[in-house]
Amino acid sequence: MRIIIYMTFNIALLFGLAALSAMVPLQRNDEQRFPKYTIETGNILREAGTNILIQYNENGKFGRGDAETLNILSGLEPIPWAKSDVYTSAPKGAQIGAKQYVDDGFYDFQAAVLYAYNAKTDIVPSYYNIFDCYPKKTGSGTQIIQTNDGTVPYWKYITFLPGVADEKCYGTTSAGTCKTTCSTYGKDLWITSGGDAGRQQIKTQLANFGPILDENNKTLLYGWSKNDDAMESTTFLGLKRVDGELQRVEVTYTRTDFFDTHYFVYQSIDCSQAVTSTTTDECPCPKETDAAYKTDERAKKGGVCYVEPTPDPPKVVVTASGATRAAWTVIATVLLLPLLSMW
Repeated sequence: MRIIIYMTFNIALLFGLAALSAMVPLQRNDEQRFPKYTIETGNILREAGTNILIQYNENGKFGRGDAETLNILSGLEPIPWAKSDVYTSAPKGAQIGAKQYVDDGFYDFQAAVLYAYNAKTDIVPSYYNIFDCYPKKTGSGTQIIQTNDGTVPYWKYITFLPGVADEKCYGTTSAGTCKTTCSTYGKDLWITSGGDAGRQQIKTQLANFGPILDENNKTLLYGWSKNDDAMESTTFLGLKRVDGELQRVEVTYTRTDFFDTHYFVYQSIDCSQAVTSTTTDECPCPKETDAAYKTDERAKKGGVCYVEPTPDPPKVVVTASGATRAAWTVIATVLLLPLLSMW
């Protein structure tokens, strides 16, 4: 009997500790892991095996986790990316992946993150930029983008490493190959995923890292409108798609509610600012044709992004002295030819 009671107590204790860890706020020394990825030959996504470790702060980039309210997208009205032309106008056979991209919320997630981090405040993210340009497989062989219908089984592999293009530039159909004429944004953002998080953790993550995509509920969280720690309740602000239409929603979580898989990002370096000493891993070099190339300090001569311009072919310039020499050559030839013929 004692053994049964003891085992029951231990099981209850384990569940209690798990619940407690999800309810209490993250501590000052808690760290968040953001895995580093590289894109290798053959357009293969490989996890580098190293991580960026970031400590949580009481005063996060976007506010405090213990604030009464927080709105990361404050003042954003109307929402620039509310409508995607791909979702409504693309041929039916090509819509499956595009619809999933929008309905799952990853489209809104990418746009909101770029807005929050000032990378691009009015972008309409391009699905076909992902379909044409992003890696299709991981180094271990996991399929990232299905080739038959363009759907994505695991959003965690859709990193920001290749950048996000605007639909207005890339178009509403596949180019068949990666179109490189459009500017891309957000290459300095690293994505990670979390799970089993309570309302306090989500608040701290929002305050430190910005918008969060709740994968299971397909809802983008961007703050909270009400928080009552005494009642252990928080009402989160969200964006959600209903039949493709973007709607603002509020979701209330209590101490017994948990977020499962969710995604958020970290900007290691603000690549739009001075990046003289920044590595190309953190901020990939812009293309020579991009406007950013002209302003990137690393693109100056001697920098890691500098590309030696192709020299123009030499021009043949006939100067006055050259013309004079040519004239004397002709005269000499005319005078000497008769003399030479005498020999």
